[in-house]
Amino acid sequence: MALPPNIKSSSTHDLHPLSPSIRTSKASQNIGDWGLKRNLPRLRTSNITISDIDTQEHQTPFSSSNKYTKVVERWQEMGIPVRTQLPPRQYTQQPEYHASLPENINRGIYLGSVSKSDLNRLVIKARKSRASFLASQGKNKPSVYSAQVLSDIKKKAREYLGIISQPKRGFTVQRNGGLGYHPHGALSLVNTPKGPQERTVSARVLQSGRNTTLVGLGGILSELKQRNDNVSGRRQGRANTIKIYNGEMEMTHNGALNVSVEDVRPNAFDRQRELGSIAFADFDRRDSFIGEEAFTDEEMEPSEKSLSESKTRKSSALDNLERLIASSPVSQERNEKD
Repeated sequence: MALPPNIKSSSTHDLHPLSPSIRTSKASQNIGDWGLKRNLPRLRTSNITISDIDTQEHQTPFSSSNKYTKVVERWQEMGIPVRTQLPPRQYTQQPEYHASLPENINRGIYLGSVSKSDLNRLVIKARKSRASFLASQGKNKPSVYSAQVLSDIKKKAREYLGIISQPKRGFTVQRNGGLGYHPHGALSLVNTPKGPQERTVSARVLQSGRNTTLVGLGGILSELKQRNDNVSGRRQGRANTIKIYNGEMEMTHNGALNVSVEDVRPNAFDRQRELGSIAFADFDRRDSFIGEEAFTDEEMEPSEKSLSESKTRKSSALDNLERLIASSPVSQERNEKD
């Protein structure tokens, strides 16, 4: 379950060496036809990887790639996003788009720090250039292009770049797709009495300690960000699995993989679903799922004693109601009239 060491850069090897995984049909596999220069012996594996198509000894070295292919299939099935960490870029010189800008754009005078004598000299200087400033107004008018000129420019640009215009549709596209008969996101989210939950995956506990908790996820060693109380103290083994969510895999610039996940805090619905004591009719009791408490089997399935006690309470309540009605003044007046 451990990861290989980081890939070091070398002048004779690539930074990220890649090996192809080749798969063929069952009929071609029986005769050793893998689409290479020469046929291979009959193999049991369904995926192979080669280092060279032909060597000096006129051979094609190959090996099984099932374990690598299955790891990729597992991660694609789990739907965990993969990020790529780029190395930090260091600028040794000023970029070209900043070279044309002046060093100090705001060359004006802050009037709050100007003395009275300097302000008077500034006003006298501004009065001299006032006439030339007003005379220059209205000379440099912006260029105005008509719609026809703009369309001609776009047409020439399309012809120069070789852009092919899409054919016009014979129908109009509606803003919506009509009536929807399922709530948005109901096909991808898990709905529970506590509302929609995120998709969870199972991981195996490999090492559980006070400081770190390591789990195996899809054949890769991972570390938990937030540990639950139920995770600490567990022994490693195939049966010790937990549910996790918010998984994320990051590939560094030197080829290493960093995987970080968070464990799911079990609620009442998950516990009772594992016990098999929740049915679809129990969704009406969603108000009873409070905090992290769960119903036991006795509470979910009432016994004969509890049923008899509930019937006794109902009958006593009906008797009390009849007595109150009989003792009311309205009922006494009706009895006197009768």
